[in-house]
Amino acid sequence: MGYVDGVVRTDPDPYVLRFRGRYYCYSTDEQQVNVSVSDDLVHWMRLDAALVVPGRSHYWAPCVVYSDGLFYMYVSFRPTGSDDPHEELLHLATSARPEGPFTVRHRFFDTFAIDAHVVPDGDGGWVMFYSTNDVTGLDDHFTGTSIVADRLVEFDRPEGRPRAIVTPSLDEEIFERNRFGDGRDWYTIEGATYFTRGDRAYLTYSGNAYEREEYFIGYATAALNGGAPHELAWTKHPDPQTYAPLVRRSDHVEGTGHNSIVRAPNLVDDWIVYHGRDAAQPLVSGTEQRRMRIDAVVEADGALETAAPTVDRCPAPAAPTVGDLFDDALDRSLWRAISGDFVSGAGELRTGSAARNLIVTRHVSCDYVAEAWIRLDVSDLGARAGVIPVWLGESDYLEVAIDTASAELRATEWHGGVARVVDRVPLPNLDPTVWHHLAFWRRGHRISVTLDDRARVDAVVRSGPASIGLSSTRTEAAFSGFAVTDHASLRGEQLGDVGRLLRSKTPVVADQGGLSVPRGRLLVLEGVRPAAASTAYEVSLSYADSEARMAPWVAGERTRLDVIATPEHVQLQLLVEGRVVRSETTRKENASTATLQTTLYGDSAVVHIDGRRHLFDLPRAESAYQRIELRGARLSRYEFTALGTPLHHLPLAKEQA
Repeated sequence: MGYVDGVVRTDPDPYVLRFRGRYYCYSTDEQQVNVSVSDDLVHWMRLDAALVVPGRSHYWAPCVVYSDGLFYMYVSFRPTGSDDPHEELLHLATSARPEGPFTVRHRFFDTFAIDAHVVPDGDGGWVMFYSTNDVTGLDDHFTGTSIVADRLVEFDRPEGRPRAIVTPSLDEEIFERNRFGDGRDWYTIEGATYFTRGDRAYLTYSGNAYEREEYFIGYATAALNGGAPHELAWTKHPDPQTYAPLVRRSDHVEGTGHNSIVRAPNLVDDWIVYHGRDAAQPLVSGTEQRRMRIDAVVEADGALETAAPTVDRCPAPAAPTVGDLFDDALDRSLWRAISGDFVSGAGELRTGSAARNLIVTRHVSCDYVAEAWIRLDVSDLGARAGVIPVWLGESDYLEVAIDTASAELRATEWHGGVARVVDRVPLPNLDPTVWHHLAFWRRGHRISVTLDDRARVDAVVRSGPASIGLSSTRTEAAFSGFAVTDHASLRGEQLGDVGRLLRSKTPVVADQGGLSVPRGRLLVLEGVRPAAASTAYEVSLSYADSEARMAPWVAGERTRLDVIATPEHVQLQLLVEGRVVRSETTRKENASTATLQTTLYGDSAVVHIDGRRHLFDLPRAESAYQRIELRGARLSRYEFTALGTPLHHLPLAKEQA
């Protein structure tokens, strides 16, 4: 990755915000808060400074969130000329634009506080993670900086009941030895980033100091139980006494730390954005050398895996199956206007005030994840606009719309020209004239739509492929950042839906554990594979002779890519016309389970196992399919994601530095 103008820039403590389909990266700087923008996480353009405060310097670790028309920046800085890092005080600044300029509105505390990370609490509110010294500052054994979290009553007002989330417990977290001259070492835990995957929550953090060899990114985990993020039972991975970093220095890259986690443009894959510096360059005191880096991160069996820091060429973040930022005229190859008026350009798709404005994709899907941003122009007659998760025709579709007259998010199903409301949820105090985020997914006949993490409606529709669209009723509305990715994520009993994607030659029943095959029995699942796709598998291997053979690419029985898992090892094998042209075997760390992800595009494949990538060149084939064979094993998770466009490739890391 790099900047489009070719200039080499530094971006310590990168925080990435996704807004209206674009990415904004905010980073630490001596004189200002930097901000850059990208459409794909790979090609970046530096913008003007996001924040400059007269008489202040050392802007540390900005975090920016969006809500109801305003951007809120949480950042620490100190008086110009100060050499004391303990004068870093946490402030709040706001802007009506993601690029700024931001204006400082509030100071939170009178004592040291840094590295704020603000996230939704799942109930319409917000929680602030941050790092401070007063949790263990008086401790005899683990004195230092810890991560705490508190509920925000308002964006500028914590509840005042901070909870300790991650505290020091390892020698590798020592920032400075014998700091006070009394034998006590100073430990540092900072840089919290919260995200969820499946039924678990994760909190990444940085330990130690970025100039030291031990500097690393670790993480804590918690089971999602309906509580707010700061109320969960957090535990360091794998335990508080074991040093098991997610990311640490390599022979080529050092100073790897302080990250954010962001979804790829396909709305499915997680990427870790962090800073690092070229280990071959001499460390120059007083000169910033940390540059932004990105790598894929995956969740496997309740743990995180990444190959970071990579130095070889690797697949870039994947594009959606269908995506439109509406920067140019309406792309008629993607869209079909059913009725009304639509004008595309300058990052918006605007509708007229016709009785019915309907536009749908030419692409159809049964399983997908999608998003769209929306704002409405409200008249004294009210306003109504939203998304069409399922479009089968002018008399048969599902609409989920913001309705200002009833102040609710409403799901309405049309069947044979007759409408009925299938779900509704109130939207108190919603300002429809500012941008709002609609995230929605479909899994067969199940539909779910969420507005701004604050309201959700659900519906059950007929199975079968359908278009996805946008709509407004006698309302001038604007849409932005539209994306759809064909995607199915099935776990446990949900694997009963896998029959839409894969066919079983023998009857099998899904239960809470997934699809189980008794010892001595064989289950074969086969299905068509698009030309570009990513597939994740999680299998349980209960017996000594259990075997799971995942073949994401099969071009006939004699030409295929196999990943064979047993309790002892995982074997990767490429066969061409019955001849093994490449074979690799790795021993498994966990005998009872195996988790892997494969990504295929055209004539190449990437297999991700235990934090390592294996690259394969595939022979050309006119057609291919995927196949799973289970012997005395259980398939507990299956995820399938179609890739929208050819993958870019990241430049070599050594070229970045």
